[in-house]
Amino acid sequence: MTARTLVFGDDGSTEADRVWRWITSQKWDGWRAQVINADPPEIPTRLSAPDADKPHPWDPPQPRIAVASSGLSAVEHLRAEVDPRVALTEVDAASLIVVGPRGAGAMKALGIGSTTEYLLAGAPAPLLISRGESRVGQVLVCADGSEFSIHAAEAAACLPWISETNVSVMTVNPTLGHDPEGVDRAASALESAGATVRRLSGEGKVSRAIEDEAERTGTDLIVVGTRSIAGLRKALLGSTASWLARHAECSVLVAFPEVSS
Repeated sequence: MTARTLVFGDDGSTEADRVWRWITSQKWDGWRAQVINADPPEIPTRLSAPDADKPHPWDPPQPRIAVASSGLSAVEHLRAEVDPRVALTEVDAASLIVVGPRGAGAMKALGIGSTTEYLLAGAPAPLLISRGESRVGQVLVCADGSEFSIHAAEAAACLPWISETNVSVMTVNPTLGHDPEGVDRAASALESAGATVRRLSGEGKVSRAIEDEAERTGTDLIVVGTRSIAGLRKALLGSTASWLARHAECSVLVAFPEVSS
């Protein structure tokens, strides 16, 4: 069986240090990590070596170390002389991409880094925006019965530590025509992965109801699905996923239908 791969977008910042601590606080038994560091060359047309714009192995001065309790089987460091948004959207065979919420640039004022914002427009794997540093214990999965929310639940079910968490599957405004069979499928995917699942409902604006429930219950991770708009690299303004990615106090996992299985 091929090991699943966690891809970590690392810019060497103190924020990236915190994200790595979050990663290694979880148990990734059977997974490997790829740590990708990317910066465009000072002169766009002048690379330090042929194909330097493609991720290639390197030995960083301060490599990321996986503590034994994380269960990671290997940590591979890659570097590319290219915009980090390009490097992370072109990764091969990623099972999960993990990034931090803040970065340099104009988007920092919105509470989210420009690379993360870019990936929200359609990452090649489920995208986890990490906040906090401790092990995940409480998970809130947004479920309305749509294929998007089912894919999100399936992405969460693939996390190797999901069986050690308490999962709430939440439907907002359930009387507005949500598919109960789809909600059942989402819950069943998580139960099959060994998670303890409870179901609940809320009313009102979807993003606000989810955020309020997460704050009330001390949720560590919100899971939400969204439509991928790969090729149209702009903010998903107004979407539930975009709102939660910007405003939630906890980590957020965003799953894209065509890549989350």
